[in-house]
Amino acid sequence: MRMKLLVALIFLLFISAGSCIAASEEVSFDSVASVTAVINQANLHLANNNPDAAIATAKEAVEQAHANGLQQLKIDALLTVSRAYQVLGKINEGTSLLEEIRADARAIGYARGEGDAENGLGMIYFEQGRYAAAMKNFIRALDIRTAMEDPVSISKTLNNMGRIHERLGNYDKAIDLYHQSLQLKGEKDLTGQVNTLNNLGISYLAQGGHEAALDCFQTALKLAESIDYSFGRSYSLNNLADAYVVIGDLHQAEQASLQAVAISRHTNYPLSFAYALVGASKMYLAKGQPALCLQYLQQANVIAVEQNNLSLRRDIDKIETQAYKELGNYYQALRS
Repeated sequence: MRMKLLVALIFLLFISAGSCIAASEEVSFDSVASVTAVINQANLHLANNNPDAAIATAKEAVEQAHANGLQQLKIDALLTVSRAYQVLGKINEGTSLLEEIRADARAIGYARGEGDAENGLGMIYFEQGRYAAAMKNFIRALDIRTAMEDPVSISKTLNNMGRIHERLGNYDKAIDLYHQSLQLKGEKDLTGQVNTLNNLGISYLAQGGHEAALDCFQTALKLAESIDYSFGRSYSLNNLADAYVVIGDLHQAEQASLQAVAISRHTNYPLSFAYALVGASKMYLAKGQPALCLQYLQQANVIAVEQNNLSLRRDIDKIETQAYKELGNYYQALRS
């Protein structure tokens, strides 16, 4: 299954690269194939949780594309660099690069590159808790991707818009957007299915739909395991733990939460680890162990500060305040 996914990814990237050939009759097919292969390798590094290798390889592709006048492929390679920067928490570098990519893509009429840049900027603003700014980027990305009639890209932006509505408490709207996203994904975006199923479950859980939420998380976990998607496994287990806490099954919650921490600890995606740590902190708070809760929060907060993730820091502050209250330390509770 994983090999099929990788072959499909390579095929799609190669097809998109083929459009560059028409831009200049002097560009050889071998040049396009060579640069595309390097970009594919960079994307595989990123998929395999090796963002540093992804950056180094993608920068090689940038140089090759520039030397051969392949402007669209150069943008594709830079987009991989930008995604790796986000994984590593290099937010300022990622933001600046995406703004440059957006301007360059717009200048040469490369709609896919412009749409990807808008979506990437929206993700950065979302993680910073700047929801109004993020929504503007997602709306622009959706307009571009709709004009291109690209269902998978459209589905990703709809999912991201749903996450904003979920954070704002607009659960019905979020659920509607998630369903639209899932309908468009099909078999073409299995990792995206895992993510959106989890997001859908989060909104169901917030509305009190415990069984629907559990079904979403369990389905997502099975799919993530079948395609060896580490982030998806951690995300699903973390959400399952939250659901078990809500329904009062704290034994199951602890098992799921600690699995999520163990999986995410061994990836090169710091935010995934931070979210798993926060999940464990909530679980231990529910179990009446506020001191252990704070230990997990302290680790998560280090990552949140390093990543400049204001949304995550707000979540940490809320849980920390409750933990200090349960310890009877009202001075620290007020400071949190």
